[in-house]
Amino acid sequence: RLRDIDDVPRDRDAASRDDLTASPEPEPDDGALVIFTSGTTGAPKAALHTHASLAAQVDSLTMAWGWSCEDKILHALPLNHVHGIVNAWMCAHANGAQVTFCAKFSATQWWR
Repeated sequence: RLRDIDDVPRDRDAASRDDLTASPEPEPDDGALVIFTSGTTGAPKAALHTHASLAAQVDSLTMAWGWSCEDKILHALPLNHVHGIVNAWMCAHANGAQVTFCAKFSATQWWR
């Protein structure tokens, strides 16, 4: 179940804050994130991740990598790639860790 953009109020003067921020509680099988495959074996394809698949990925990486609220990450990965958005940003966010984003990636800056 995806939310239709036409269902979102557009007139901020007429809509209350609750109207703008309210959204239904997602179901585990609801679509949550669309990421495109790399196209290694053909044309890139859209892959729809559900709330359940993202939660499983975050839970798995939290356990494997030992994420905690004490962690800090310097995030230099692109947010259009699953590693950047899920493995780094979503895991940090889910665990209350601090994320610092690089304005622009520079290998030289990274190692300083």
